[in-house]
Amino acid sequence: MTRTQRRHWRSVIGALVVLALAATVTTCGPRSKPGNATRPTTPPTSGNDIVAQARKEVADAATVPTGWAGPNAAVPAPNGIKVLGIVPCGPYGGCVLNAQGAQQAASALGWKTKTIVPTSASPQQVNAVFRRLIDSRVDAIVWVGFSRTILKPSLDMARAAHIPMVSSQVADGDALDISYGQANAPMEKLGEQVAWWMIADSAGNAKVAVMSDDEFLAGVAIDKGLTRVLGRCSGCRILATKDVTVDRQSTAAAGETTALLQRYPDTKYVFCPFNSRPPFIIQGARAAQRPDVKVGTTKSDSAVLASMKASNEPRLDVTSSVPELWMGWAMVDQLLRVMAKRPLVDHPMPIMLRTPDNVDAPFFQPLSTSDAIDFKSHFKSLWGVK
Repeated sequence: MTRTQRRHWRSVIGALVVLALAATVTTCGPRSKPGNATRPTTPPTSGNDIVAQARKEVADAATVPTGWAGPNAAVPAPNGIKVLGIVPCGPYGGCVLNAQGAQQAASALGWKTKTIVPTSASPQQVNAVFRRLIDSRVDAIVWVGFSRTILKPSLDMARAAHIPMVSSQVADGDALDISYGQANAPMEKLGEQVAWWMIADSAGNAKVAVMSDDEFLAGVAIDKGLTRVLGRCSGCRILATKDVTVDRQSTAAAGETTALLQRYPDTKYVFCPFNSRPPFIIQGARAAQRPDVKVGTTKSDSAVLASMKASNEPRLDVTSSVPELWMGWAMVDQLLRVMAKRPLVDHPMPIMLRTPDNVDAPFFQPLSTSDAIDFKSHFKSLWGVK
């Protein structure tokens, strides 16, 4: 907020101070901002009003989704496609499930797949993976999570080779990226849901530490959603934020959690954007002898959800469930539209808040024994395949 704007607010409503947090983004190199529009900031609210709103938001978010929201426009499967290249964001639950969904969709179309899993998010390794796929002459590529900023050499090479490419969960606002949440704020809803739960659970007094991972734009966006909603609660605070990259989490996240809890003893909640990190956070909280600390994350897989059932604390207390296999099918659907030169479409997908109270509620495979919505049949119908 500029000095001129601050004078304006003082002249209108007195001594109100509006704190605007602008998230910066890194992709293991120069920082860049996501391409989505900035959402408006709401002044903090105190007392029973914000808690009542939070309880309603939590109740709505915890409801099992059952309806297909689209797309509904048919698209033909192109002829002559043989091999789809797939690049997950790493050997982690959601990344792998996205890739498996794309593999299933390709199989339904009669295509073969070639999947290469990077073990780090370094620009050098990720671009090397893409070059291998391009050199092997795949017909198209889908990938998960990696920023277009670091992929520029590979994207240029793919265009030159006339290889179409679609991504998921990059959260950069690109028309060829499919992400959870709203189009103008991709991935942010995941953090928002967890923040509402923290407000309701703490009766408007949540004190939070964030164990972030800003090498992925999706992580930055999820944190941004959490921060914005907590900012609406006058009694809530983010006491500290620590960035730990995914390649360091197994060696650093536990110790950093212990250090944060010792430095900020008022912390009652520790949040991380990705589901690979809670086991290390729980380990660090136990080392700090803080069984009272509650742990939150997003995009949890079956193994992470199982920790909600643990009798000993700390444990995972809140997360969001997303249909990661569905996301892989959605990437292929959008890819078909690119190949057929058809208009791109939205792919709205359900997000469900999970707590120990509804951890066993039906959702989507493999988090459930059955899918709440038969998305595979919907896509096959759109493509004209059985």
